[in-house]
Amino acid sequence: PPPPEPEMYDIWGRNITQETDTPKGRVRGPPPMPAPKMPLPGHAESYNPPEEYFVTEEEKAQIEEDGDVGTVAQVKPRDGRQICLRRVPGYKKLILERFERCLDLYLCPRAIKQRMNIDPEALLPKLSSPADLRPFPLAVSVSYDGHSGMVRCASLSPCGQWVLTGGEDCTLRIWELKSGRAFQCITFKRKVTAASWNPRSSTDLPIV
Repeated sequence: PPPPEPEMYDIWGRNITQETDTPKGRVRGPPPMPAPKMPLPGHAESYNPPEEYFVTEEEKAQIEEDGDVGTVAQVKPRDGRQICLRRVPGYKKLILERFERCLDLYLCPRAIKQRMNIDPEALLPKLSSPADLRPFPLAVSVSYDGHSGMVRCASLSPCGQWVLTGGEDCTLRIWELKSGRAFQCITFKRKVTAASWNPRSSTDLPIV
């Protein structure tokens, strides 16, 4: 039998035919691969760029001495500046760049990257149910009620009997640890942001 005719595929084409002789239908040819996009033009390619994109002769000589080819190519001479778009001459390297672009599209190897569709909720760890975390307190045993604002500091006495708290309501309160009873309340003119007990265990004296 004669050899089959070679099939030609447009790898960047949008219209892809499907074979109908199979029950599921198979896409003919390799999957389409989008062509890489060219970089957008910058200020260096403008016909009237701002003053800061021009370099002096000393700077240009320094760049050429360093051997930075990419920077030298981006340097725009001052005599090439035009006042309007109608006076811009034709680009000399247009055909060469179009030819190199065609070579890049034809000869450059490409790889297809498969995107994984992962649910963000599936990445979170599963939390245990509250029934598995018992025993833990289910009711409030001791409550220290009295501050009308946010509590900014708290300190436990060296003897372990008293708790010292200070808050934005300009009060310093001393509580009994076990019962939650307010033992003393001291009012200041400013907010109490830091308070502690005297480190000596012989004297229970608060320091604000």
